Amino acid sequence: MLSLSNEEKIIRDLREGRTAIAVHGAGFIGTVTAFFYAQEGIRVILYDIDKRKVDIYKSGECNVINLESWSGFHLKEFIDNGTIVPTDELKDTYQCPIHFVAVPTEKGGDPYIGYIKKTLEDIMNMDPTLIVIESTLAPSWVNQLKLRQFPVCLAVRRDWFSNPQCTIKSLPRPFCASTDKLTYLAQKILGLVCDKLMRASSMEVVCLTKAIENALWHVQLVSVQELATAFDCNIDEVLALVATHPERKRWYPNMKIGGYCVELGSKYILESANRPENLSLFRDAVIKNNQTTKTIAKKIIEKYPGTVGILGVTYKNDLKVHTLTCSTVFIEELNKVGRKVLLHDSFYSTEEIKKFGCIPMEYPQDLSQCDIIILTIDHKEYYRTPLHLLKGLIKDDVLIIDNLGVWKRHEKYFKNYNQFGVKWNI
Repeated sequence: MLSLSNEEKIIRDLREGRTAIAVHGAGFIGTVTAFFYAQEGIRVILYDIDKRKVDIYKSGECNVINLESWSGFHLKEFIDNGTIVPTDELKDTYQCPIHFVAVPTEKGGDPYIGYIKKTLEDIMNMDPTLIVIESTLAPSWVNQLKLRQFPVCLAVRRDWFSNPQCTIKSLPRPFCASTDKLTYLAQKILGLVCDKLMRASSMEVVCLTKAIENALWHVQLVSVQELATAFDCNIDEVLALVATHPERKRWYPNMKIGGYCVELGSKYILESANRPENLSLFRDAVIKNNQTTKTIAKKIIEKYPGTVGILGVTYKNDLKVHTLTCSTVFIEELNKVGRKVLLHDSFYSTEEIKKFGCIPMEYPQDLSQCDIIILTIDHKEYYRTPLHLLKGLIKDDVLIIDNLGVWKRHEKYFKNYNQFGVKWNI
């Protein structure tokens, strides 16, 4: 009888429940990782430093909004059968041979190495067999973190949380490990849930793949943003016609590109480039992405007095992430001049809204208090608000700024309705 290799023994022990994998970070990325391995019958120790979040997870409730509906998995089933074990005790991960790292690598909208550095230090004290880093890294961090000295595999994540067809199982996944032996093990571990793995030539290539695909998207989106501010005509219509070309995709005007990934892609490559002076397009994109919202805020401050109501603070519909969003820029600029700002987003509690420096808005009834309404995101709640309610609550002369055209079908009922990139008289 042939003896099993160490790699095969690890897979067998995982399959048979003798050992578990550890996932560090119970946000979007880490929770989805836990879901997919638990679905394969592999026990997952899901570690997070946030005790409140862990306690919610232990009850079977997933507090990452809409993640269950997008992924098709239900946390409670995994909690009940013991395949996902949430914990805020690092010691619970000590016996795990495989560790996945899915901690944030940004802070305040900029690349930040601190969280992942601390996490790797903690894990290395446990003598791990393999550490799979799923967090996005700046390429220069490979050397700063001395990753080649450790049993590390970089495996970027590209899944779209709003599209159940684009998951870690279905999307091609670049990866690279620190040694050839670890590459074989990483293929086995990742292959349990990923259908298509692509071995990259270096860890820097893996980092750049993720950063550049986001940075290129960032530059294109900012170009659309600039077009929307440069012309008086309906740029959204123009873009729709441009998209009829077989090699052009459909772009939509947006006052600001937000979220963890897209703008940060440009920042990651600017931080790591050997010759950053050659990256003027990406540098300009970072600057201009904020300028558009600031310019609109300045016009509101100068030309339109009264109370401002902001609807939505997230960067994507029905998702609780407000990193680098246009709403946060509006709030910052308006707060500087002491303007009264009401804010509504049903994904945020009253206390969370107050932390933005705003007055919590009761929606839709508090629309009647607003002299300016800025509708930043297409949450279903806003789209579904009946016209008779809007007409009964919104004053005749209210300025409406609709970023994505959520109320476009009602524009004839509101004389000061403006949609970014379509009808713009600000």
